[in-house]
Amino acid sequence: MLNRRASATSLPLLLAVLACRDGSEVTGPAPDAPAPVTLQAQAPTLEQLAERIPGFGGFYLDGGRPTVFLTDVTGRGAAVQALTPFIRGMGGNPADLQVRRGDFDYRQLTLWFNAASPLALDIDGSVFADLDEGRNRILVGVEHPAAAAAVRAALLRAGLPERAIVIE
Repeated sequence: MLNRRASATSLPLLLAVLACRDGSEVTGPAPDAPAPVTLQAQAPTLEQLAERIPGFGGFYLDGGRPTVFLTDVTGRGAAVQALTPFIRGMGGNPADLQVRRGDFDYRQLTLWFNAASPLALDIDGSVFADLDEGRNRILVGVEHPAAAAAVRAALLRAGLPERAIVIE
């Protein structure tokens, strides 16, 4: 047996839905419609770039301009080759790729990040840890100077080099 309240409130809703249908079904684009355009290509993962580019230290967009860190800037050609599909997919020119000298390669930063993150986040006043591709560093955010000092000490004890750490 139906609940009278439910059927009384459901009927107007059902009628409204049925009234909005036009009876036609869309099965695909119109025959003369242009093919969909992909506006942006998928960026390769940082791990993929580390495999393809010797000395790769990070990749990011600097004000929309593709930028890569390399420990040896003479490896620019490999970076351009690996990033060309992505840059072109964004409507850019691969020749516009900025190359900056990085102090650390991505694989080393990843190892340090994996070690640093739990240590840093276990300290009161620590709010985040990041492998910062835009700085070629390990970044830790803290709430106050005491937390900054404690995080720095913990990371140095864990073997991270001082110049690989940024604490803000």
